[in-house]
Amino acid sequence: MKLHPSGKEKRTWYKELEKLNNFSITKNKNLYSLLSKSKYLIVEGSTVGSEAPIFDTEVIVLTVNQNALCDYTDHPIYFKTNTAEKINKILNNNLSRSKKYKKSFIEELMYKIDGKTHLRIKKEIEELLKFLRR
Repeated sequence: MKLHPSGKEKRTWYKELEKLNNFSITKNKNLYSLLSKSKYLIVEGSTVGSEAPIFDTEVIVLTVNQNALCDYTDHPIYFKTNTAEKINKILNNNLSRSKKYKKSFIEELMYKIDGKTHLRIKKEIEELLKFLRR
């Protein structure tokens, strides 16, 4: 687990999470390197939860603080829980969400991960410039 940059202190449930098998808190600065190597990501309310599916990383959303939840967590791609016991069950049973859900989530939120984003942006800029030159 990498703590959110805005978090100043460990919350009480961090101590519960630290008891889980194959779990640790890191200060590693390279978030995307961590995501590419992680099977699961546990978030409370962070935009990194919307990026994790790109790396085929499963996302567990802690619902302890309802005010911290992001809008994207309503998608069926996410596991939602408020206890370390349920998180342990997800981890121990190696649960994962369907590829279909992941693909639809990525396309809905980010359009496509196909290496052609720069071409779509270029086209949009060219269209905008044509419009402005009229």
